[in-house]
Amino acid sequence: MLELLTPDEMAAADRLAARELGASWPLMAAAGAAVADAALAMAGEGAEILVLAGPGNNGGDGFVAAEALRRAGCRVRLALLGARDRLRGD
Repeated sequence: MLELLTPDEMAAADRLAARELGASWPLMAAAGAAVADAALAMAGEGAEILVLAGPGNNGGDGFVAAEALRRAGCRVRLALLGARDRLRGD
C-alpha cells in the first residue's frame, strides 16, 4: 500500500532530510532533476513545456526543473503562481 504524506508531514520530512544533508539545496536539485527527466520522457527533447511553480515548499523544484529542461533544449515558459516577494531561501 502506498502511503501519502500530508503537507505538514512532507514539510517535516523535508526539514529532517535537509538537516541530515546540512542543506536543503540537494533535495531541491534532486527533485527538480527528477521532474525534468519525467517531462523529457513524456514530451521529448525540443518540446515546448510550461512549468508552473508556486511560492511554497516545493516551488523551487519547478525553477530547477525549468532550468534543466532549458539546458536540455526545450522551449520553456515558467510561471510563478504567487507573489514574487513571497519567495524565500532556496
